[in-house]
Amino acid sequence: MEGRNIPLAAGLLMLPALVFQDALLPLALQVLFLIILQLVIGRKIRFLPNIIMLISITVLNLFQAHGRVLADVIGMQITQGALEIGLRRALMLIGLIYLSRFMVFRKPRFPGRIGRLLSLQFAFYEGFLSRRPSLKPQQIIEHLDKLLMEQEALAEEFETDSRAAREEQQRALLYVLPVILFWALFSVKFLELPF
Repeated sequence: MEGRNIPLAAGLLMLPALVFQDALLPLALQVLFLIILQLVIGRKIRFLPNIIMLISITVLNLFQAHGRVLADVIGMQITQGALEIGLRRALMLIGLIYLSRFMVFRKPRFPGRIGRLLSLQFAFYEGFLSRRPSLKPQQIIEHLDKLLMEQEALAEEFETDSRAAREEQQRALLYVLPVILFWALFSVKFLELPF
Protein backbone atom coordinates (compact mmCIF):
# COMPACT_ATOMS: atom_id res chain seq x y z
CA MET A 1 0.00 0.00 0.00
CA GLU A 2 1.31 3.41 -0.91
CA GLY A 3 2.12 5.54 2.13
CA ARG A 4 -0.28 8.30 1.25
CA ASN A 5 -3.17 5.79 1.28
CA ILE A 6 -2.58 4.72 4.88
CA PRO A 7 -4.73 7.49 6.46
CA LEU A 8 -7.54 6.55 4.07
CA ALA A 9 -7.29 2.89 5.09
CA ALA A 10 -7.14 3.82 8.79
CA GLY A 11 -10.19 6.05 8.35
CA LEU A 12 -12.11 3.28 6.60
CA LEU A 13 -11.33 0.98 9.52
CA MET A 14 -12.51 3.66 11.97
CA LEU A 15 -15.71 4.43 10.06
CA PRO A 16 -17.84 1.47 11.26
CA ALA A 17 -16.86 2.11 14.87
CA LEU A 18 -18.17 5.66 14.51
CA VAL A 19 -21.29 4.96 12.45
CA PHE A 20 -22.54 2.06 14.58
CA GLN A 21 -21.80 3.73 17.92
CA ASP A 22 -24.98 3.72 20.01
CA ALA A 23 -23.69 5.04 23.32
CA LEU A 24 -23.65 8.83 23.58
CA LEU A 25 -20.58 9.34 25.79
CA PRO A 26 -18.24 7.08 23.75
CA LEU A 27 -19.51 8.82 20.59
CA ALA A 28 -18.66 12.20 22.11
CA LEU A 29 -15.21 10.87 23.01
CA GLN A 30 -14.70 9.62 19.45
CA VAL A 31 -15.62 13.04 18.05
CA LEU A 32 -13.32 14.76 20.54
CA PHE A 33 -10.54 12.39 19.51
CA LEU A 34 -11.12 13.23 15.82
CA ILE A 35 -10.90 16.94 16.62
CA ILE A 36 -7.66 16.38 18.54
CA LEU A 37 -6.37 14.30 15.64
CA GLN A 38 -6.99 17.26 13.32
CA LEU A 39 -4.88 19.45 15.59
CA VAL A 40 -2.11 16.82 15.71
CA ILE A 41 -1.88 16.62 11.91
CA GLY A 42 -1.66 20.41 11.75
CA ARG A 43 -5.18 21.40 10.76
CA LYS A 44 -7.00 24.40 12.08
CA ILE A 45 -10.29 23.78 13.85
CA ARG A 46 -13.15 26.25 13.65
CA PHE A 47 -15.28 25.65 16.70
CA LEU A 48 -18.16 28.01 15.86
CA PRO A 49 -19.56 25.87 13.00
CA ASN A 50 -19.33 22.79 15.24
CA ILE A 51 -21.21 24.54 18.04
CA ILE A 52 -23.85 25.81 15.62
CA MET A 53 -24.35 22.30 14.18
CA LEU A 54 -24.50 20.74 17.64
CA ILE A 55 -27.10 23.21 18.91
CA SER A 56 -29.24 23.46 15.78
CA ILE A 57 -29.51 19.71 15.12
CA THR A 58 -30.25 19.02 18.78
CA VAL A 59 -32.92 21.72 18.94
CA LEU A 60 -34.57 20.54 15.72
CA ASN A 61 -34.85 17.03 17.16
CA LEU A 62 -36.56 18.35 20.29
CA PHE A 63 -39.75 18.93 18.29
CA GLN A 64 -40.37 15.19 18.21
CA ALA A 65 -41.41 14.04 21.67
CA HIS A 66 -39.74 10.77 22.57
CA GLY A 67 -39.28 9.28 26.02
CA ARG A 68 -39.41 10.79 29.48
CA VAL A 69 -40.38 14.48 29.74
CA LEU A 70 -37.55 16.56 31.19
CA ALA A 71 -39.09 20.01 30.95
CA ASP A 72 -41.99 21.98 29.49
CA VAL A 73 -40.85 25.15 27.71
CA ILE A 74 -43.55 27.42 26.25
CA GLY A 75 -45.93 24.53 25.76
CA MET A 76 -43.29 22.31 24.13
CA GLN A 77 -42.21 19.20 25.98
CA ILE A 78 -38.48 18.53 26.01
CA THR A 79 -37.98 14.80 26.25
CA GLN A 80 -34.91 12.79 27.15
CA GLY A 81 -35.13 10.57 24.08
CA ALA A 82 -35.38 13.50 21.67
CA LEU A 83 -32.45 15.22 23.36
CA GLU A 84 -30.29 12.09 23.14
CA ILE A 85 -31.24 11.46 19.50
CA GLY A 86 -30.47 15.06 18.58
CA LEU A 87 -27.10 15.00 20.32
CA ARG A 88 -26.24 11.66 18.70
CA ARG A 89 -27.12 12.92 15.22
CA ALA A 90 -25.18 16.15 15.69
CA LEU A 91 -22.11 14.37 17.05
CA MET A 92 -22.30 11.80 14.25
CA LEU A 93 -22.33 14.52 11.58
CA ILE A 94 -19.42 16.39 13.17
CA GLY A 95 -17.50 13.13 13.57
CA LEU A 96 -18.05 12.13 9.94
CA ILE A 97 -16.82 15.53 8.75
CA TYR A 98 -13.60 15.28 10.73
CA LEU A 99 -13.08 11.62 9.85
CA SER A 100 -13.39 12.43 6.14
CA ARG A 101 -10.90 15.26 6.54
CA PHE A 102 -8.49 12.87 8.26
CA MET A 103 -8.89 10.29 5.50
CA VAL A 104 -7.90 12.68 2.71
CA PHE A 105 -5.25 14.79 4.42
CA ARG A 106 -2.38 12.95 2.66
CA LYS A 107 -4.08 13.10 -0.75
CA PRO A 108 -4.56 9.36 -1.37
CA ARG A 109 -3.47 7.90 -4.69
CA PHE A 110 -4.97 4.89 -6.47
CA PRO A 111 -3.58 2.92 -9.44
CA GLY A 112 -4.84 3.28 -12.99
CA ARG A 113 -6.59 6.05 -14.87
CA ILE A 114 -9.82 5.85 -12.84
CA GLY A 115 -7.75 5.68 -9.66
CA ARG A 116 -5.90 8.84 -10.68
CA LEU A 117 -9.19 10.67 -11.25
CA LEU A 118 -10.52 9.45 -7.91
CA SER A 119 -7.29 10.54 -6.20
CA LEU A 120 -7.57 13.98 -7.75
CA GLN A 121 -11.16 14.22 -6.49
CA PHE A 122 -9.94 13.56 -2.95
CA ALA A 123 -7.21 16.17 -3.39
CA PHE A 124 -9.68 18.75 -4.70
CA TYR A 125 -12.12 17.98 -1.87
CA GLU A 126 -9.37 18.57 0.67
CA GLY A 127 -8.26 21.71 -1.14
CA PHE A 128 -11.75 23.18 -1.02
CA LEU A 129 -12.22 22.26 2.63
CA SER A 130 -8.92 23.74 3.72
CA ARG A 131 -9.69 27.19 2.30
CA ARG A 132 -11.62 29.70 4.33
CA PRO A 133 -14.24 31.36 2.16
CA SER A 134 -14.15 35.13 2.08
CA LEU A 135 -17.01 35.71 -0.29
CA LYS A 136 -18.29 39.18 -0.83
CA PRO A 137 -21.05 39.60 -3.40
CA GLN A 138 -18.89 41.75 -5.67
CA GLN A 139 -15.91 39.32 -5.52
CA ILE A 140 -17.53 35.92 -6.03
CA ILE A 141 -16.12 35.37 -9.54
CA GLU A 142 -12.64 36.51 -8.51
CA HIS A 143 -12.69 34.26 -5.45
CA LEU A 144 -13.83 31.19 -7.43
CA ASP A 145 -11.25 31.88 -10.12
CA LYS A 146 -8.47 32.09 -7.52
CA LEU A 147 -9.71 28.92 -5.83
CA LEU A 148 -9.74 26.98 -9.11
CA MET A 149 -6.24 28.23 -9.99
CA GLU A 150 -5.02 26.96 -6.61
CA GLN A 151 -6.64 23.60 -7.33
CA GLU A 152 -4.82 23.42 -10.67
CA ALA A 153 -1.53 24.00 -8.86
CA LEU A 154 -2.57 21.30 -6.40
CA ALA A 155 -3.05 18.85 -9.28
CA GLU A 156 0.49 19.55 -10.52
CA GLU A 157 1.88 19.10 -7.01
CA PHE A 158 -0.10 15.87 -6.73
CA GLU A 159 1.77 14.43 -9.70
CA THR A 160 5.28 15.16 -8.42
CA ASP A 161 5.03 14.37 -4.71
CA SER A 162 6.39 10.89 -3.95
CA ARG A 163 9.05 11.25 -1.24
CA ALA A 164 6.47 12.28 1.37
CA ALA A 165 4.48 9.15 0.52
CA ARG A 166 7.47 6.91 1.31
CA GLU A 167 8.00 8.67 4.64
CA GLU A 168 4.31 8.23 5.40
CA GLN A 169 4.57 4.51 4.81
CA GLN A 170 7.33 4.32 7.41
CA ARG A 171 5.04 6.01 9.92
CA ALA A 172 2.13 3.64 9.21
CA LEU A 173 2.29 2.25 12.72
CA LEU A 174 1.18 5.64 14.08
CA TYR A 175 -2.20 5.13 12.40
CA VAL A 176 -2.83 1.90 14.26
CA LEU A 177 -3.39 3.78 17.54
CA PRO A 178 -6.43 5.78 16.34
CA VAL A 179 -8.02 2.63 14.90
CA ILE A 180 -7.52 0.72 18.16
CA LEU A 181 -8.85 3.63 20.23
CA PHE A 182 -11.95 3.97 18.05
CA TRP A 183 -12.79 0.27 18.33
CA ALA A 184 -12.11 0.32 22.07
CA LEU A 185 -14.64 3.15 22.45
CA PHE A 186 -17.06 1.21 20.27
CA SER A 187 -16.64 -1.87 22.49
CA VAL A 188 -17.60 0.07 25.61
CA LYS A 189 -21.29 -0.42 24.79
CA PHE A 190 -20.88 -4.17 25.24
CA LEU A 191 -19.73 -3.67 28.84
CA GLU A 192 -23.27 -2.47 29.76
CA LEU A 193 -22.12 0.70 31.46
CA PRO A 194 -24.84 3.24 32.44
CA PHE A 195 -23.96 5.72 29.68
